[in-house]
Amino acid sequence: MWDPLGHLSLFIIRGCNLQRETFTEKLHWDSLVTDPLLTKWRSWEEELLQIQGTEIPRPFRSRQDNGEPSLVSFSDASKQAKCAVNSIITKYEDNKVDTRINVASTKLSLQKTISIPRLELDAFLMSIRLVKSTLKEQNLTIKNVTIFTDSMIVLYWEKQPSSCYRDYIAHRIADVQSELKCLENKGYEVEVRYCPTAENPADDGTRGLTSEKLGSKSRWQLGPKFLQEPESKWPTVSHEEEKIPDVNLEVRKKCFTWRQKVQLIKIHQKQVFTQEINDLKERREVSTKSRLKRLVPFLDENGSLRARGRLRHAPIQYSAKYQIVINGNSHILQLIIAKAHEETKHGSVQHIMNETRQEYSIIKLKQGVKKHTQNCWFCKRETPKSTPPIMADLRRARVIPNISPFTQVMCDYFGPITVKDRSITRRSIPQWGCIFTCLETRAVHLELANDLSTDAFINCLIRFTSRRGTCTDIYSDRGTNFIGAAKELQKNLHKEKVINTMYKNGIN
Repeated sequence: MWDPLGHLSLFIIRGCNLQRETFTEKLHWDSLVTDPLLTKWRSWEEELLQIQGTEIPRPFRSRQDNGEPSLVSFSDASKQAKCAVNSIITKYEDNKVDTRINVASTKLSLQKTISIPRLELDAFLMSIRLVKSTLKEQNLTIKNVTIFTDSMIVLYWEKQPSSCYRDYIAHRIADVQSELKCLENKGYEVEVRYCPTAENPADDGTRGLTSEKLGSKSRWQLGPKFLQEPESKWPTVSHEEEKIPDVNLEVRKKCFTWRQKVQLIKIHQKQVFTQEINDLKERREVSTKSRLKRLVPFLDENGSLRARGRLRHAPIQYSAKYQIVINGNSHILQLIIAKAHEETKHGSVQHIMNETRQEYSIIKLKQGVKKHTQNCWFCKRETPKSTPPIMADLRRARVIPNISPFTQVMCDYFGPITVKDRSITRRSIPQWGCIFTCLETRAVHLELANDLSTDAFINCLIRFTSRRGTCTDIYSDRGTNFIGAAKELQKNLHKEKVINTMYKNGIN
């Protein structure tokens, strides 16, 4: 449908909304539309035929007198659509006024969840940009521009610096202020005012109207009735202070909240622990098969089910001595955990459980707390999962297959160990253990060293090789005894006999 000026946009938007509803049903291209949606579409199609006879007067003046033209713009938004409407007002010397719609624009709102104030801000920005394009295309000499909105929040945002808000609102406030300043720099007198929703013609564009309400005398065509009156009688924002009675609202709120909490808990307990409550009312013991048997439950003066613990003589509050019994996997449990989670400033699971147990005895409490904290975005952000460290590659000696045990070994010392001397005195002397471990089989060989000297280690090494055979590689830390042994071995490497023996045994 070709409607460049948007005079029929409040009717067209209904068809756009119906089309989007068909997309949300995710039907295949050859599937039939469901009956409720098909009925709406047939009704809109019938009204489409009636629009052919709709008359839209184009002249802005009803007489030849040179009146003073001005531009007014209205904006509104809903979950379905956003709308902006521009009208031309012509004032004559005898105080009579002509109003006529000039141009309108409607757009479908985004399907993702956006608050109404944000949508109102989008519509307000759309209205200002529509005013700017209208002034550019019109040949009329217009000096005064009035932009109306029915959102008090938008009126407040428009006067605030954009740096006070987050990205979505900040960008649009900056655009609004930039566009208004641009109009003022061009010599236009721009005023932003409040318009009640009941008198806002843009409200019709957000909801969509039938073809019968598109007549030449409708609010959509002529604008609200207050435009016929002097500007002094146009709607304004009320600044009267509401008188609030001197009542301690905090005390009353706590009183009502406590009563509501008691009633909700009693309803929950009656639904879950019906048999237990009936047994206690008839002064019978709770069944041994009941989950509450170990809690030794009883009914308090309010009829709430409480657990009889072992803190009867403790100098603490009654609610802490005898906690209210709550079942797990219930909505009221989620509310209790959410409150404790907030009061503990997103504390740990144990902290939340401790805070909850000050008043309630909850079945499967830990599972409920874990489930709640796992869904908390703040806790996920503040306690991220630790990344495991990347381990270094294994030594080449540890991954060569099919070699004899103790061919490649690592050695180290541990101790000291107090042992008895074999002499007659049987005195206690300190000695150290020398451990050799095979890099292939992880087998262990132990030797005893008299001290930490180089000679003691060489003796251990000789005993080890005599028992396990010669080694091709020996790894150790940089202990003084190991370094000394390495130096001693290095001195003897140049002897011809040692070289031949190492070559025969494949020692590196």
